[in-house]
Amino acid sequence: MGRRIDHVVFDFDGTLVDSNHIKQAAYFEVAGRVPGGAEAMTRVHGTVAGDRYDLWRAWAGEMGLSDGSDQIAAYSQAVEDAITATREMPGAADTVAALRAGGLHVYISS
Repeated sequence: MGRRIDHVVFDFDGTLVDSNHIKQAAYFEVAGRVPGGAEAMTRVHGTVAGDRYDLWRAWAGEMGLSDGSDQIAAYSQAVEDAITATREMPGAADTVAALRAGGLHVYISS
């Protein structure tokens, strides 16, 4: 007898909504609010292993700033605003609805 699937977990970014490009653009948009910031982001982006916090700390170090916490907050807000306004991936809502209608528990991870 086969195993029944009861739970499905979807990644949010790039799976349910077309948002991967938003995060990339937001790094440079937020960094560009500080004179020389976009250039510094160009130097550190792609060279930092870790998450967005590590990247912003590296950027702040490149800029001679304490920690980049203001930019982390601005980046998070810019990403949230843009993702809220972006389109879903084709068929995403219909797929989630069909799974739920079939009795599955559907979760979203982001």
